[in-house]
Amino acid sequence: MPAPQAMPPGEPGELGRAFNRMADEIERTSKALREHSLKFETIIQSSPLAMIQLDSHKQVTIWNRAAERLFGWSEAEALAHPLQTVPPEKQAEHSAILVALARGETLSNLATQRLRKDGSLVHVSASMSPIRDITGAITGYTAFIADNSHIKKAEDELLAANDRLSLSVATLEQRTGELTLLGEMGNLLQACTTPPEAHHVIAQAIAKIFPGMAGALYEIPPSRDRIEPVIGWNDGDTRAEAFTMDECWALRRGCAHRVDDCATGLICGHVAAAGDAARPYLCVPLIAQGEALGLLHLRCAPGAPALSQENQRLAETIAEQIAMALSNLKLREALRQQSIRDALTGLFNRRYMDATLSREIERARRHQAPVAVLMLDIDLFKHFNDTYGHRAGDLLLTALGQFLKTQIRLDDIACRYGGEEFTLILPGASQELAQQRAEEVRANVHALAVDFAGQRLGRVTLSLGVAVFPVHGASGQAVLDAADAALYRAKENGRDRVEIAVDPATSG
Repeated sequence: MPAPQAMPPGEPGELGRAFNRMADEIERTSKALREHSLKFETIIQSSPLAMIQLDSHKQVTIWNRAAERLFGWSEAEALAHPLQTVPPEKQAEHSAILVALARGETLSNLATQRLRKDGSLVHVSASMSPIRDITGAITGYTAFIADNSHIKKAEDELLAANDRLSLSVATLEQRTGELTLLGEMGNLLQACTTPPEAHHVIAQAIAKIFPGMAGALYEIPPSRDRIEPVIGWNDGDTRAEAFTMDECWALRRGCAHRVDDCATGLICGHVAAAGDAARPYLCVPLIAQGEALGLLHLRCAPGAPALSQENQRLAETIAEQIAMALSNLKLREALRQQSIRDALTGLFNRRYMDATLSREIERARRHQAPVAVLMLDIDLFKHFNDTYGHRAGDLLLTALGQFLKTQIRLDDIACRYGGEEFTLILPGASQELAQQRAEEVRANVHALAVDFAGQRLGRVTLSLGVAVFPVHGASGQAVLDAADAALYRAKENGRDRVEIAVDPATSG
């Protein structure tokens, strides 16, 4: 039997060393893998982003601390059973995401909402991608999720601020438009010369400033025993009848009276009487220089909300401007009347008579029509003054002025010529008609009774002279002089009579 071959010298030692080197390499590799795994775990757990990994069965395999903080479930809970993190309204979106991941797509910065453990919603931004093995097959999915709540909150605040800014801009534009209309109304009111003109301007302006509201303007007459409607706008029908000032709470209190809820509000009597007590409204008194001049009434459309505080302040501003304009017109008219009226009798004065007579003569000349002038004088007026005193004489002049107002037509003009002389201008009156009218005045004045200091003044008689354009003169002054000459003939012929001016063509 052959002897066993001897092992080459040194082989066992080399094999051992190789084995040892292999073992060392395996140990180093294992250590490196553990260190790498530890580092990877540290990265995952320290990441500020919620990192979630699912396997192919949609089971959670990674759920880091950020995910715990974001959603409220612990890692143990997430790994133990499926979590309901998708809100019902996002289920369709979530299904579409899973389909896209299954196709191998990567989704970045997807803004959506997810549910927390306590049931609250959280706004998140997610980036998701599929996980593949060495063969390329999809074995799961990874998602990095960031809490987007602060961004969403900032966006919401920005949108809210933008909405507030848009509202402010719209409000500013509206207020600018209202102030423009208010300024236009003020300019137009300054140019108005009569109350009816001012009423028309006011109605047009307020209809534009408050387009959805009906309204009316009321004025208080000089008697101050009632308040009368003068104009309405936006279907704001004014009442056919006036009402007393006590029927409006705004006029009673001297400040605006607003009714928002007609079921519980204090309704003005004039509103209830007009059948508008079911609609919110605002009454603002028109007050200037401490005097109530009228009322601004605004009424909401059926079903519309009550006026806002801003609208009330605007209406009060408008009322102040209207009151000032009407007060100025009232003062202007009073000054005008003082300039053309005789203070004692209330009739037109000499200056107004001269201007009017010239105007009427020119009009008659164009239309080839007559104009009659009656000059009249109180007989024995000096006797009244001497007997009863000048105060009695003034009282007689005042009474005669009121009497003459009752004796003229709408187109006639009654004037105090001076002293106890008066003038009546009768446009369109012929000589025959003027003589008839003069006789009526002469006869009717006999019934004029004037009491002074408890006693009746003596019987009043008038002497009258009548002249007619163009028969007795070609100008106003010529006709006036002819009538005055006829008046003196009436006095010379016994007083209490009417004399006709002498026709120049027959006077020789």
